[in-house]
Amino acid sequence: DLIILDPPSTSTGPRKKRWSAARDYPELVALALPLLRPGGCLWTVTNHRATPAHRFARKVAEALPEGSTLERACPPPVDYPVDGPFPVKTLWWRVPG
Repeated sequence: DLIILDPPSTSTGPRKKRWSAARDYPELVALALPLLRPGGCLWTVTNHRATPAHRFARKVAEALPEGSTLERACPPPVDYPVDGPFPVKTLWWRVPG
């Protein structure tokens, strides 16, 4: 089982509430977890430039159940330009069964 979370860095919802990956990603992870089968994988992606990879990983990990493991931090895709620190952060997590 796999769920891919790849939201925009920022957005405005139907109720004019502003969503920010830097602030709200843990809530998105929490909403996705009930849909994931035990032992499934969760791919979390952000291109929020102001969020370094270590901070992104920490925010996601805070929302995951105990025993979840970071399986892989993926490099940016070959067709994505890299200027400085990786703008795209892709983390592959295994959620316990």
